[in-house]
Amino acid sequence: APASPNDSRLRRSFRESGRPQKRAGLFDSLGAAGAVDDAQGPTIKSQRRRSFAAGHFPMILPIVKYGDSVLHRVAEPVTAFDQTLERLSKDMVETMYAAPGVGLAAPQVGVLTRLMVIDPTAGEKAGSLIVLANPEIQESEGDQYEEEGCLSIPEFTARVHRPEKLIVSGKRIDGSRIVVEGEELMARILSHEIDHLNGVLFIDHLSVIKRDIIKRKIRKKVRAGEW
Repeated sequence: APASPNDSRLRRSFRESGRPQKRAGLFDSLGAAGAVDDAQGPTIKSQRRRSFAAGHFPMILPIVKYGDSVLHRVAEPVTAFDQTLERLSKDMVETMYAAPGVGLAAPQVGVLTRLMVIDPTAGEKAGSLIVLANPEIQESEGDQYEEEGCLSIPEFTARVHRPEKLIVSGKRIDGSRIVVEGEELMARILSHEIDHLNGVLFIDHLSVIKRDIIKRKIRKKVRAGEW
């Protein structure tokens, strides 16, 4: 989710595709500073150990980059809440944390399924992870205009309008209903990831001129073999 580069809690340098990048201030490619508080519940590491014990070793999946048509297609609703969905969600969580990121949608790993994973702390705080299938926006309020980026469009950022508050309903991976309320950063993450499920990228919210500047730079990287 997008966060203000001036928010000291969210300042953190990170690496993506093996190259040093800008400090945080992005969206689903955002890192977050802070320590895990074991008193708040099982840590991400302990959750992963349970996953391994259950027989599934989460994989880090390749993240699809801008230029792949899958990012511009509308994802299909989840209809089977089974082990296949559970495995995909665990792989997506592992991929999101490895990026590091605060959100990831299934189309970003090449799967046209309405599934997304979110953790506004980037794995730094237990109990913050949300796995959401078939999300639907129920209420939207206000407006915020912050810097935003995307794991599928690395190295590029721009300020984007997003709702200040969102209420989103959906399903857990076991099929039970869940309602998520988000403000500020969380609202931005929810809005951004739902956009992915609808084939919309953050650059689609920019003016034609700003969007074309980014596209030209991406084409240059493609020609140079850097994309």
